[in-house]
Order: sequence, then structure tokens, then C-alpha cells
Amino acid sequence: MLLALKGIRKVYRMGEVAFSALKGVDLEVEEGEMLAIMGPSGSGKSTLLHILGLLDRPTEGEYVLMDRPTSRLAEDERAFLRNRFLGFVFQAFFLLPRLSALENVEVPLAYAGVPPGTRRRRALELLERVGLLEKANNLPNQLSGGQKQRVSIARSLIHDPSLVLADEPTASLDTERAFQAVQIFSDLIHEQNKAGIMVTHDLRMARYVDKVIQMMDG
Repeated sequence: MLLALKGIRKVYRMGEVAFSALKGVDLEVEEGEMLAIMGPSGSGKSTLLHILGLLDRPTEGEYVLMDRPTSRLAEDERAFLRNRFLGFVFQAFFLLPRLSALENVEVPLAYAGVPPGTRRRRALELLERVGLLEKANNLPNQLSGGQKQRVSIARSLIHDPSLVLADEPTASLDTERAFQAVQIFSDLIHEQNKAGIMVTHDLRMARYVDKVIQMMDG
């Protein structure tokens, strides 16, 4: 088991007003498993993803990642787990505009101090896997939306994470490019025996996952 959530609750407070975003979520995810979290706006999908990504803490309950209970970890310990074991794919891509596709994919390894030759080889391998080797030297403004998302997928895998989290990865793409991006994402997750969790509103994307988690009112 890669991760387990037990009785996760998240309450946001504004003065005397309290809003329960998550109301006791239990979830287990195994290695090599691809999940989709679906539900209407306000159902708690993004809150759950932020907790899974160690970007937020639950109000109650326990999140166990790689056999480590995370709720009481210090921020530097959470940052270590996030940087070592988690990858992220965002709706808005977040590519650095002055760096090429290749350099954008390399960024996490550059921050980790990996030698240039090693990180470049790994980045080229991943760009080839997502079908963008010929675009390696292109800047983000020279890429289509679908190509930018594939660069983002490659970047999320560059440091060999155990879990990759994707937040509405198809929202900015047309139908054809959305299917291409999710197909590539799913293939890479399964081939490399990682776990992938994707938040999406698009029921058509369920064909690419092993399990669908439907959320409603937390």
C-alpha cells in the first residue's frame, strides 16, 4: 500500500463561521494504480488533492504515505517527502517562459543538485516518451497547449516519484489533446509502476484509470 487516508476531515474557519470541506474521507492507493477523483465544484476534490500533496494538513484524521504518518511532521520533513516522492501536474502548466522544453523538464533535478549530464539524459528520455523529442529546444510560447501539458507530465516524473498528482490536467485542452495527454499520463504511470491520482470533471477520462473516486459534499 502506497498511501492510506483514515477519517480525514478538513474544516476552514472564518471568524465564527466553519465550513467542512472534507467529512471523514477514507482512501487507500496501491503502487501502479491510477485513480480519478470526480465530483461537482465544491465537493472537496481540490482540498483532498492538497492534503495528498502535503500542501495542506487535515483538521482530523491521519494520512500515511510510504509508511510514514504525515499529520504531525515538521514542515521541513513534509517538504522532503514532497520533493522526493511526489510529482505534480497542473492545469496551468507552470512552465518557465525563458527555459526550453528540455530545461523545464530538468528543473526539479537541477534544484536537487543532479549533475547536468545526468539530468539532461533523463529529461531527453522522458521527452521522447511523451512524443516531444523534436521540441526539446522550443520555448513554451512555441508549443501548443497539449504539448505544454506533455512537458509538464515529463517534468512531474523526472525525479522518479512514487506518486504523481494531477489537478484538472485537461481543463485547458481541447478534446483531442485532452485524450492524448491523459493517455500518455496513464501509460507512464502503469509502465513505471507508480501511482497516479487525477482530479477531473470530465467523465470521459474514466476510461484511462483503474478506479474512480466520486466525491459529493466532502
